[in-house]
Amino acid sequence: YNPVDVLGDALADRYGKTFEIILKDKNVNAIIVILTPQAMTQELDTAKALVNAIKESGREIPVITSFMGGSEVKEGVDYLNKNGIPNFTIPEEAVQALRVMIEQESWMAKKEDSKKIFKSDKDKVKSIFEKSIREGRLELGEMESRGILEAYGIRVPIAKVARDLKEARGVVKLTGYPVVLKIDSPDILHKTDVGGIKIGIKNYKELEESFEGIISNVKKYMPSARINGISIQEMIESKKETIIGINKDSQFGPMIMFGLGGIYVEILKDVSFRIAPISQTDAREMIEEIKTIKLLKGVRGEKPSDIESIVEALLKISQLVTDFPDIIEMDINPLFVKEEGKGSIAGDVRIRIQE
Repeated sequence: YNPVDVLGDALADRYGKTFEIILKDKNVNAIIVILTPQAMTQELDTAKALVNAIKESGREIPVITSFMGGSEVKEGVDYLNKNGIPNFTIPEEAVQALRVMIEQESWMAKKEDSKKIFKSDKDKVKSIFEKSIREGRLELGEMESRGILEAYGIRVPIAKVARDLKEARGVVKLTGYPVVLKIDSPDILHKTDVGGIKIGIKNYKELEESFEGIISNVKKYMPSARINGISIQEMIESKKETIIGINKDSQFGPMIMFGLGGIYVEILKDVSFRIAPISQTDAREMIEEIKTIKLLKGVRGEKPSDIESIVEALLKISQLVTDFPDIIEMDINPLFVKEEGKGSIAGDVRIRIQE
């Protein structure tokens, strides 16, 4: 039915019969009626025929008209508007309006599949934020940021802060080797800049040397920094590292970014974006949009990565930043993605909130 030409001499009854036939066809999901007035045109009766046909069909589909002719079709246009049918002076505007309606319907359908709500501990997150603001800190510490992810069910490595080597040995009994050591200080945001990270610690001798080395580095490069201790965490073995980022736009709100970590984000800028809240469809599209998606799906005999766990992580982060608009920046880098069915783990996270 594209187009249906009723010819220039059509009266209202021919229009009415045409509307009736078209509306009976369930394959028709939208109608644009274009009317150019001729000497015999019955614009008011044609408008009435359209309204009656829609009512009798019982269907709720987009119907848009373009009755051209200005004052010559005014009565018909007024009747259409009174009955909730929009009219546009030129067909191009009618087509554009229909396109927007369809896109809006598609967008709403996507949002419908975002209804999945994950369990969360909002009180825990609120408490962490309040403590940080009381202390005049807008950049959260690593353990605080980990706690926020845990409150929304996002896996993080086993970790604990040790104040001395004796405590460090006790933590390693819990995590096992290899481990990662990181300085824990509210005054140090970029740990690598002060020699505050050691990775791949395989035994007690290396643990002792790295523990003392980190403390020494911090005292050398940032002597005024407060030191809570050393965070000792299990070292995650994963071939795929991804990144999830949040940046709050002043007009659109939280913007979610996804990509592979390392050179893929730093050099190739291979990332995708969506505005929160996102749906499951949005999350899957974000993953599929990156150019390096094949690396996650498995190449040259590699087993595919757990893409479903990335979808879940994106949705949980979307829920978090929607629940707490105070979050203005967040970086999960890396999000270690294991083989299919084995999940993903947030290796490191940085969160910044507004006052």
